[in-house]
Amino acid sequence: VQARLSLRAAADRAFDLGSPDQATTHLEAALGVTTEDAERAPLLLRASDAATAAADVPKAIEFARGSMAAYRSVGDTVAALTAAGKLASNQLDMGQLDEATELLEGAVLEAEPYPEVQADLLARTARCYMRLVRDEEAVAAADRAIVLAEPLMLDRIVAEAMVNKGSALMKLGRVREPVLLLTASAELAQEVGDYDLALRARGNLSVALFMHDLPAAQELRRQGVELATRLGSYKWRDLFVAASLGSADAAGLDWEGALEALDERLAEGLDSFARIELLDSKARLQIQRGDDVSETMAQMWAVCDELGDPQAIADTTALEGERAYYEGRPEEALVKLREATPQMGQNTALGWVSQAIAGTILGDVEAVRAAEEPLRKDPQYNNAMAATKELASGCLAALEGRVSDAVALFGRSVEHFEAAGWHYWTAFARVLALRTMPSEPAFEGWAEAARERLEPIGAKPALRLLDETRSRAQTASQAPSIEARTRR
Repeated sequence: VQARLSLRAAADRAFDLGSPDQATTHLEAALGVTTEDAERAPLLLRASDAATAAADVPKAIEFARGSMAAYRSVGDTVAALTAAGKLASNQLDMGQLDEATELLEGAVLEAEPYPEVQADLLARTARCYMRLVRDEEAVAAADRAIVLAEPLMLDRIVAEAMVNKGSALMKLGRVREPVLLLTASAELAQEVGDYDLALRARGNLSVALFMHDLPAAQELRRQGVELATRLGSYKWRDLFVAASLGSADAAGLDWEGALEALDERLAEGLDSFARIELLDSKARLQIQRGDDVSETMAQMWAVCDELGDPQAIADTTALEGERAYYEGRPEEALVKLREATPQMGQNTALGWVSQAIAGTILGDVEAVRAAEEPLRKDPQYNNAMAATKELASGCLAALEGRVSDAVALFGRSVEHFEAAGWHYWTAFARVLALRTMPSEPAFEGWAEAARERLEPIGAKPALRLLDETRSRAQTASQAPSIEARTRR
């Protein structure tokens, strides 16, 4: 007994000092000298928390599942349901969305007599629904959790529900409300001492800002790295770094420096989730620079096999599609993107816009139309999303010969990308506009503006597309103008 108590105390000290991996080691030692389920159950749950903070999600799942079973064996239903909630949260981190949802939906029903537990489970269920792009259900589950939690002064659960509600509202066309909810939930989570939740709230807030104000998102991620490092949360430190470096392509700033930083991070021991994020960022930059990306893609597929996460597989397939259109194989790109898009979950909009780009490069108006419609109907609204929709709609209008519509749409797309701080995409939108309408007077100076952005970062494929507009412009100048027939 004394050995177990000493090891538990050592684990708590290590956890408090920001060493969750050391805490996990102490707790595993304590479990090795503990045989009774009544004593093992809380140790297993604490070990799951430590492994989560140490970014060892598979081990966290193993511990949480063991804790749930141990609590069941001694008839402690409330504690077993609490363990089920933590198990489901780790399953979400592993991409096991369906398993987590099934576990939580059953647990919510079982927890009906225990409002404090049901509130926690509903808040976690909201996260499941949000990740599955069942956003209206996510908002409803979060609201149910808040209604139960607030009268009981369960502030941590209120914060969890607010994080998940705000994250869902981002995808339902709201702009200000998600930012306010996520900001407040981060503060509340930190106030009650749930630092993992506080970091997740900041991470989700940075996603909202990334789509609307990239420089603000990058500053928030810098602060997130500092906070996660101070708290010893390796998982969130790595994810904030990955997100920050992953924004380099959209920002269009110092791609070479970003690639060097990515290689430095990839040389460190990272969990699979941080590694796939970093590899995705590296591959995207290599593709957009026209570098050889074969080795990076092979590493990505190896991590996908390790994770078995359907969305990671779909996202990597979509990246192969982007690679194909940048390398001049738009037909192959469309095949891969059509395969990937239905499985991309929260990233579905990226699949649609990539299809629209591939169709535009190919000159396939039907392919662009098929991608533009669902993208246009997506309820999300922010600077980057507005720009993306306007880009796809502008490409379609240009291919259909609706000159006035196309000019207006491309113009708004450029303005929104610039407002978002997405400087590479500001240039690339100009390239696509010139590709579809090479002699349009309204685009005078756009080629030079795009080149000024693209040359310093070495965006060779986009520059090649830009150079092709010259020959298109010469061809167009020799053909009868359609402007008089279509401008209105």
